Amino acid sequence: MKRAKKKRSDISSNISKVAYWSLGLCVFFVLAEHFEPLQKVFLFIDYGFKAILAIFWLGVVGTIVLPIWAVFFD
Repeated sequence: MKRAKKKRSDISSNISKVAYWSLGLCVFFVLAEHFEPLQKVFLFIDYGFKAILAIFWLGVVGTIVLPIWAVFFD
């Protein structure tokens, strides 16, 4: 019984963490709309995310598309 109660406690703790993170992000994005320094932080985060996404897509293209292209257009 204690094990199930502990598991429920862990799940509710994780849900609380996700809720607080979501609330914090919402507050950050609302404040970023109105304050100039936070807009610069937001742009930095945005460019960082886009850079990670670009590296991921280049990796996908490099490992999947380019070898197939090399086979057909050699």
